[in-house]
Parts: sequence; structure tokens; C-alpha cells
Amino acid sequence: HFRHRQRKDSSDEFPEDVKRLIMKLLNFYTEQNQKAMGLVAGEIVLNLSSASGHRSELVSVGAWLRSGKTGGDLMPAIRERAASDSSFARPLAGLKHAPLIEPDSRIFCVGLNYADHAAENNLPPPSSPIFFSKLASVVIPHLAAIPKPAVTEQLDYEAEFAVVIGKRTDR
Repeated sequence: HFRHRQRKDSSDEFPEDVKRLIMKLLNFYTEQNQKAMGLVAGEIVLNLSSASGHRSELVSVGAWLRSGKTGGDLMPAIRERAASDSSFARPLAGLKHAPLIEPDSRIFCVGLNYADHAAENNLPPPSSPIFFSKLASVVIPHLAAIPKPAVTEQLDYEAEFAVVIGKRTDR
């Protein structure tokens, strides 16, 4: 068994003029089991990959992020096309999510990075950061079953995700 933590949607805290600019993107599998990029609009998902004519910049969230300004410049027109044609809409409920991360991605992690996490594990907070990496192949999509090896007594999870897009940072 593992603990579920309820989190509210952080976009609820933004002013209305900012909310208009927020895009909730995901990767999902089409009926043909092809990976596609979607835009969540309430209880539906707009297939941006199909709306773009399957342009390489919009086959997945990762491809779009890597495409930089080219993908960014394409997005308004593709989003408008997808929103104006119901053939690009799919119900969010029952959608088969695909991993958000690309197979060649690098995952760098920091362990016991806050006092409560150390306390949960009955460990003292470390005197310096504990860094480790994970393979992209261990990432599962949203709502997918978590495989449990026979030697594992209890599953636990924790996920934190940060992306810096287009700006250099010193942290």
C-alpha cells in the first residue's frame, strides 16, 4: 500500500487574466496506439498532434519543448484549429496517458531534500545534498499501474517536477 496525497490544482490560485494563458499539456495514446500531444480543456483533450498534421514539433510535449521558438510560434494557430474542429476532441476520462518524459531524457534527483522527508524515513537531514539519477524507462504514465517486484514489501512514491524553459538559471 502507499499513501495518496491530495493536492489541489495550483492554477486555481492565479488571477483570471493569468489563467487564460495557462496550458495543461499531456502525452496520450491514440486509438491506433500512437503517442500524441494533447491540450486539456476542461473534461476534453484536444489532439494537437493531429491538428498540426503530425508535425514533428508537436508529436509529444518533449518534442514541443525541444523545438523551442519554432514550436512556440506554431502553438497559437494549432490550438485554435484544434479548438474549432470537434474531430480533434477526446474525452479526458478513460484516456490512456503516455509518459510525459522522452526515452532519451535525463532524470536527476535530490534525496531527503526537506526535513519532513527525512523525518518520514526516520533519518536525520543530510549535511549536504544527496544526488542520484533515474532511468527514463522507470517513468510510468499518469494512472498506470505501478509494477511491484515480489521482493518489495511496500510501495512509496514521491514526485516533484521542475522545468526551466528558455531562461538560464543559477539554481
